[in-house]
Amino acid sequence: MDDESELERAIELKELRENGKKVLPKLDLDRQQKMSALAAYITIKGNNLESCHQCQNKKSRGPCTLCVANGPELFSGACTNCQFSSTASACSLYRGE
Repeated sequence: MDDESELERAIELKELRENGKKVLPKLDLDRQQKMSALAAYITIKGNNLESCHQCQNKKSRGPCTLCVANGPELFSGACTNCQFSSTASACSLYRGE
């Protein structure tokens, strides 16, 4: 395998709270945006040093434990969790317009 086709990380789902119970998020891959976000999560190195504000918030609906972003070329800078949960423009790493 060449470097560009190797996986960087496995998907680690974070625990969410619904009605006081711990649950794992559902990975409904019903939209291209969600599939692209998860593919990026497992394949990009990520160059953000800190988690975005949404990923730091306990109410974040992003499915994964890590906040992974790779600069403005991918999802206009938004992290993969925000891209997955349709909140990319609210991501503190977002650089789009």
